[in-house]
Amino acid sequence: MKTPLGLFAAAALAAVVAAPASAADFVGPRVEATVGLDRLDFDLNDYGTDDSVRAKGVTVGGAVGYDAPLGGGLIAGVEAGVTWSNADRTFTNGTDSVSFDARRDFDLSARLGAQVAPRTLLYGKAGYT
Repeated sequence: MKTPLGLFAAAALAAVVAAPASAADFVGPRVEATVGLDRLDFDLNDYGTDDSVRAKGVTVGGAVGYDAPLGGGLIAGVEAGVTWSNADRTFTNGTDSVSFDARRDFDLSARLGAQVAPRTLLYGKAGYT
């Protein structure tokens, strides 16, 4: 599972470099890039050991979306994205071996937001990866 640290860092960076915006600046097509840390935890109880294996890596990706005004300062949008990760690990216990690899994720999501300040859009997002 992806950690929210990378998403938080990307959002914080975007907030720092953002120029003053009006409500119109929050609608229309958009493109984003994502860079973050990935961590996978795998429980090995089903493989005869009380151990777990952890893999860490870097994840990179991006998304495209479109946001449209609903009126009254509300904005709705859709988004599709993909990320790749190099987190992988192989565990060997005698003759048994198990491997896992994060590879890539595809996601689709929708969001609903409201402009709460000249440069701030507060939104909720739901999706599937």
